[in-house]
Amino acid sequence: MKAIYNSKIVAESQDIEEINGNYCFPFDSINKSFLVASKTEKAGTIDLGEVAYYDLCIDDQIISDGVAILTNPKKDWLKGSVIFSNEIELKESQSFINSYLLNVLNSFF
Repeated sequence: MKAIYNSKIVAESQDIEEINGNYCFPFDSINKSFLVASKTEKAGTIDLGEVAYYDLCIDDQIISDGVAILTNPKKDWLKGSVIFSNEIELKESQSFINSYLLNVLNSFF
């Protein structure tokens, strides 16, 4: 899956966890050159646990608190996972789609 803003790939990974409607990307999948410390420097809590917010700076546009990083999740294995705000488009990667279609076709034979 890809996280995209203004045609720029912010993150890409096949190792995505979908939990309660949130898509959690591994931290190492994000393009860290887009991350900026949030001016509000706030931490918060969402249904998955405690998070630290970061702004995204892409093409001189700032998406305030565009990224939430799970710092103290309710499930330990999610620690460090990244969740994007609604301004970021999420799309299936072409390789995932091709793999899925191949599996569907193989099921007929």
